[in-house]
Amino acid sequence: MSVPIPAPNPRHSNNNRGIAATSVSTRVRKLVLEPRMNLTVESVFADACNVVAPDGQRYSLVSSTIGDGPLNVVLNRHEPFSVIEIGDPVVSDNRGLLVGRGWRIELSRAKSWDPVPRYDRLAAWPQVVRDNIAWLIGRVAPRSPLMETPEQDVFLAGAFGSRPSDTAMQGRARQAIQALLTAHQRRDVYRIKTAARRLAGLGPGLTPSGDDWLAGWLVGLRVGNTIDKPDGPDRLPIELVGKAVLQGASNQTTELSLAFLAAAADGALSQAWHSLIDALSNADSVPIRSAAGQVLSVGATSGADMLAGFLAAFDAAG
Repeated sequence: MSVPIPAPNPRHSNNNRGIAATSVSTRVRKLVLEPRMNLTVESVFADACNVVAPDGQRYSLVSSTIGDGPLNVVLNRHEPFSVIEIGDPVVSDNRGLLVGRGWRIELSRAKSWDPVPRYDRLAAWPQVVRDNIAWLIGRVAPRSPLMETPEQDVFLAGAFGSRPSDTAMQGRARQAIQALLTAHQRRDVYRIKTAARRLAGLGPGLTPSGDDWLAGWLVGLRVGNTIDKPDGPDRLPIELVGKAVLQGASNQTTELSLAFLAAAADGALSQAWHSLIDALSNADSVPIRSAAGQVLSVGATSGADMLAGFLAAFDAAG
């Protein structure tokens, strides 16, 4: 009887070589570079791990496959994240980060990446932006219908799944979203908060569908404010709406998802969304098609959920 030779344990392999970070989001750079800060690995996935500080602040170490995002430190090597375990310490020093027993991450050459797109550039081309939004509503959203008849509710298309087993969740989402849009149209901050509370945390995963939808909606409101330049009392300031949404979502969802929602409230987005925001002011249809495809490919449903919320903002703004 032959005895199989056990595979080497990746936890004890010689991975203590330097891994260079290529970029660090400016949103988390201060936290990442804080000397002698002791953090902990909160969750681990194939291409990323999420790190949390004692005060609840957090960032993500990600592979180049995922790329830049509002909370991301991007690494230039495809190291298996399996060498990292939940609960591993993350210690910062004058050289960079030491993660668990395996990784030394060098930060000295990492560029700062601004997660906030150039929304201001959209103001010069308001009609082009509106035309591209109309194209997205008419061509992209119905591709992943929420209901059997997506044309009845195009602003929810693609969100919250499409399987029959999801119908109860979809019904709750529909009611919460309608309440949110009505509250926004009526400039009712309190009801925006209560509607956001009903929507936040709805759906499975670390970033539930309801949170992704809310994030997209806040981004859409920001774009709408940019191209319409509201100076009077007819529209609520995006900062006030974002604060109400975050207050409603607090204690309703995961802390990681809340961090992403807070980033979206500030206009901070992933690289895929930067491409979409940039493409909105381009009269050529190719960039908007390509960017929409990038957004829809994010996660199992996250991209579709967020895009659905984004489009709903223009219904509310109209």
